[in-house]
Amino acid sequence: MKTLLRLILFASVLIVVAGPVRALGPVDGEISALYWGSDTRTNAADEGSGAAGGRAEAWFFKKFGASVARFAPSPEGALASTELGYTNLDLKWRLLSPTQNNFVALGAGWQKFSVAGLPDGDSDGVRIVAEGRVGIVKVLYFYGRTAYLPSLSDLDTGVERLSHGTGREAEIGLQLKPWPFMQFFAGYRQTKIQFTSSVGDVDIDSAGPVAGFGVSF
Repeated sequence: MKTLLRLILFASVLIVVAGPVRALGPVDGEISALYWGSDTRTNAADEGSGAAGGRAEAWFFKKFGASVARFAPSPEGALASTELGYTNLDLKWRLLSPTQNNFVALGAGWQKFSVAGLPDGDSDGVRIVAEGRVGIVKVLYFYGRTAYLPSLSDLDTGVERLSHGTGREAEIGLQLKPWPFMQFFAGYRQTKIQFTSSVGDVDIDSAGPVAGFGVSF
């Protein structure tokens, strides 16, 4: 529910901003809801953690973009008390863009990673991103997104402090656009976060199939 409320709020901001900006140039955007059938693996266990998520983005003048996404895996079993949150905001520039739906973009943004139940379970930092989409046939596209997180702030487990955090994420898949205003997609997504501790590296790896649909404007 919180994810949907964030998407509705972001979509409202995009619509409000898009009105006056359209007077200066074209604005395109997408708002998507999805399900990530992830498994989450840590040093201690490997459990299913599927959860709903969402993403919204806007492109201005077919060149500059902004996007926000939220994913919240909720592990089961031995990791049931370790709910995770991945929230990011990116600004991008289309390096190559022969058409609106075929492009390669680079950018940077901000990532927040959270682990429920810890005394200080929030970690954040800068991310470097790349994104692309290539048409296969008229309404079918291959897409890919990747990000590198070079430095995340520390986490406090209550027993010790996890430091020197780094991370990476990737998503690849197929996108079907049967109509200009709607799109469906399916693919595979992975996010891996790593910290160091007094006893060695601590890994949190969430990965699995992802699928959803969205509306375009």
